[in-house]
Amino acid sequence: GRDRKGLAHGVALALARLAQNLDSALWISLLDALDAAREFGYPVMVKGQYYDAKKVFSDHELIAAMNKLLAEWGAPAIIQECISGGEFNAMGIGDGDGGISGLCCIRKTIISEKGKGSGAITIHDSALQTMCEKLIAELKWRGPFEIEVMLDEADHKYSLIEINPRFPAWVDFPAQFGVNFAAALVRMMIDGNLFINLPP
Repeated sequence: GRDRKGLAHGVALALARLAQNLDSALWISLLDALDAAREFGYPVMVKGQYYDAKKVFSDHELIAAMNKLLAEWGAPAIIQECISGGEFNAMGIGDGDGGISGLCCIRKTIISEKGKGSGAITIHDSALQTMCEKLIAELKWRGPFEIEVMLDEADHKYSLIEINPRFPAWVDFPAQFGVNFAAALVRMMIDGNLFINLPP
């Protein structure tokens, strides 16, 4: 497998670098991006600072993707190593003391051209759950989160590719089974009570 630097407690990370647009000098961002891509090896993912991701396979594709993302979302863009394998997401609410309430994990089964999941199944995977628990405990995260990971085909280990300080678009999915994350967050904000009763 890959030799990655990990976060605390051995959480593996996909290598990434910011490509910054300093003083409106677009060429600096492009040079940063090209350096990162050559270091990581193609293909790489090019991500906008707010949205959008594109897998690129060459310097030419990288420059085109950077120009598009910087024009749409501004700087910085993120260049990230591409990990081959399945994409998994987890959603929950951190209590601010290192605990998690109501963790829900999915495996994406249908992925759009922008890398967004449009189909998924819920899963129970103790390795993914442990990774999420360690990450949220270390960060002492308070509030909603979405953790995105790839299961590396080479070493069969999860690598963190992104963490978002919000619920994902699929937050309503667990509510169909009686697990309402949004209502639990509102209740936490009103009275400090954070408890989500998960079905067996």
